[in-house]
Amino acid sequence: MQTQEQTSKQYFRSLTVIFSALLMGQLLFGTMISVINTHTPILEGVKNADVLNASLLIVVALLMIFAIVLGRVLSKAKLKAAKEKPALDQKLNAYRSLTIIRLAFLQAPVFVALISFMLTGNWVFFGLAGLVITIFVMHAPSKNKLADELELSQSDRKLIEDPMTVVTRMNRSAN
Repeated sequence: MQTQEQTSKQYFRSLTVIFSALLMGQLLFGTMISVINTHTPILEGVKNADVLNASLLIVVALLMIFAIVLGRVLSKAKLKAAKEKPALDQKLNAYRSLTIIRLAFLQAPVFVALISFMLTGNWVFFGLAGLVITIFVMHAPSKNKLADELELSQSDRKLIEDPMTVVTRMNRSAN
């Protein structure tokens, strides 16, 4: 078992890479779907396509609400647990997990909405995906946001502001 240390700069870079990769996946998939759909939606001309379109609209809207609410509830619970950790590195590792969960719950309805758009050609689905992507972007990680959410002490805030300070330690198995 090896212990890997991360400086503040490395920690926030890794959070930014995770966020950016998830965001780019959504944007690239949306771009690809919109280009493909400029020709013909998959279900165009299919019998009962209107019923499927209406059903998908309800499913996507409910999924969006469910994912946003559940993601928020789980995030609050994980955030409360992270705040109670005694050491900064434990808080930061918990916050990384919380960030991934929060972003994953926002990402899921985007992909469902984009697939629904691909199937039906209904631009409302594309708009709903854009709405959730906007909410996703509002969850971009930053030092100030992390410090405020974790209610860090002034000394811990100074540590995360110094890019060369080791702020996390993670145990990794040697391969």
